[in-house]
Amino acid sequence: MKKFNHTILTLLLFGIFNSLSAGIVVVNGLSHSHEMQKGEMDKGVLVVRNNGSLPENIVIYQKDFSFNHKGESFYDEIGTNARSNANWMIINPISFVIQPQEEVEVVYEIRTPDSDTLRGTYWSTIMVEPAVELDTSTEDLSVSIRTVLRYAVQIVVNINPENEVLKSELQFLNVNLNTEGTNPKLLIDVENNGEVMLRTEMAIHIYYADGSLFGVFKSRRSRTYPGTSKRYIIELPKLEKGEYKSTLLADSENDEVLGVEVPFVIN
Repeated sequence: MKKFNHTILTLLLFGIFNSLSAGIVVVNGLSHSHEMQKGEMDKGVLVVRNNGSLPENIVIYQKDFSFNHKGESFYDEIGTNARSNANWMIINPISFVIQPQEEVEVVYEIRTPDSDTLRGTYWSTIMVEPAVELDTSTEDLSVSIRTVLRYAVQIVVNINPENEVLKSELQFLNVNLNTEGTNPKLLIDVENNGEVMLRTEMAIHIYYADGSLFGVFKSRRSRTYPGTSKRYIIELPKLEKGEYKSTLLADSENDEVLGVEVPFVIN
């Protein structure tokens, strides 16, 4: 008997939407934040649209999510992360058929536990994925490939008890200058050791050896959750050979700016 081989290529969309091959899209954002207190209830909505020409079967499920500065992302079973909020949520519907050019609202309800220990940022993801039906009607030996766009929508809950100051702590792990290629790049690895999510922008102020300012260069602003780490990249212009002094600043939008001195030499 001939055998068939169907290959499914899954692309995970997190924070960036690739419009080139999208039939199913989440049109109202891939990150949703809620400011809550213990024992409260809140609701949110994901709007799913079918831009394709065929009906699609959609499944909704949850995952815990974390990442590190090495570029690794982890989608684990709910409850794996100590700061998971996945078990606080009820989602409806969890599966549906969406017609071409139709929009469907997926409603999630959050109920925070009535616990005095809750403080800081809690998060997880709601996954939105077309269900793939394999065509087994043929005995053709050829390989068929279907691209599936899977969305990971971050659901963030921030709990700030009254009259309490939450711990905000960003730690530099490594700062390296990469001189490969046309222009140098500054690679900054940091870890969030605090209790709250931080949206951080890195900026480096570069000075000549005589103390005059060469320029200020910045990274993209990006988030880290408690217990996660991230690599920030600052693109630098071509630098002449010589010694430079610099101050690296981490601005996390929380009235705190962390700075370190970073001397470097271009050979």
